[in-house]
Amino acid sequence: GGKIIVAAGFDSRPILNSVGIDVPMQPVLLETLVTEAVEPLFYQMLGTAAADFYGHQSTHGSFVFGLNSGLEPYAKPGKPVSSSLAASAACRGIMSYFPILSNVKIVRTWAGWMDSCADHVPVISNVEEVPGLIAACGFSGHGFGIAPTVGLLLSELAMEKETTLDISEFRYDPVSYTHLTL
Repeated sequence: GGKIIVAAGFDSRPILNSVGIDVPMQPVLLETLVTEAVEPLFYQMLGTAAADFYGHQSTHGSFVFGLNSGLEPYAKPGKPVSSSLAASAACRGIMSYFPILSNVKIVRTWAGWMDSCADHVPVISNVEEVPGLIAACGFSGHGFGIAPTVGLLLSELAMEKETTLDISEFRYDPVSYTHLTL
């Protein structure tokens, strides 16, 4: 039979709601800043225990840092715009860990929406309540990094094959969501 995969980021919730399915997630505003190129310091992806920023240095020499600004209530619907408030807060955090970056210039910023599931666990699953429906959403910021594997798993689900990995912990389970609030 036919299959439909809903993998539309934060727009997955209203799409799934249209057929009576609810994955408890909300849009989270992420902001990113890119610095001018500097001498190599490190190429590992880093994040702080306080989760105040994350990022890496590109092979070009620019640093790319991201953060959750917490400014969702103030963002206009549609395409979000980065704010000087978030960039300056991120820079203070970055400089507290890396004072050597204090005089490095920011060359651009941007903002985007992330689909954040209330339990921070994505849904990658057949939806038994709607035969033929497959959901892939709520990645809480990890979608880009795991996209190649998720694509493989979704293709296996769509072809009704056994999945390469055990994805039972990522199943759509409305009973497990009853205690979650957004």
